[in-house]
Amino acid sequence: MILLRDNAMQKIVEDAERSYPNEACGLLLGERRGPDVHVASVHVSGNLSRTPRTHFEVDPQLRFDLERMAREKSLEVVAVYHSHPNGMAKPSEVDLSKAWEPGLVWIIAALKSGRVTDQRAYRIAIPKIEFMEINIQTKSD
Repeated sequence: MILLRDNAMQKIVEDAERSYPNEACGLLLGERRGPDVHVASVHVSGNLSRTPRTHFEVDPQLRFDLERMAREKSLEVVAVYHSHPNGMAKPSEVDLSKAWEPGLVWIIAALKSGRVTDQRAYRIAIPKIEFMEINIQTKSD
């Protein structure tokens, strides 16, 4: 399960809707507690993909900066999020081909006509490289 505050999920929703019709993306810092992931913060990234309507690429400088910040705060990059404009909140074949980091949670927000309609989270299942859906739980601030 991934646990995050309502305002963290709202930040993902707002970024997805603001970025529409392009894919939005970003990274989440937090910590792992047993099988659960607890999110401390959401960090929006510019989508650096050359085809942003159908692909995403997180800014590597953001990743570098967050890795440094995470070490200072005893946190880690625990999740990546992106949106599927006019698509479903499930991983695509392209997503699966980019899923090289075991333990990293993927949050996908689906949009229809510029509005988020669904958000789902996935974890990479090993040894077979595939996505396994996990629960999202939000709590009030």
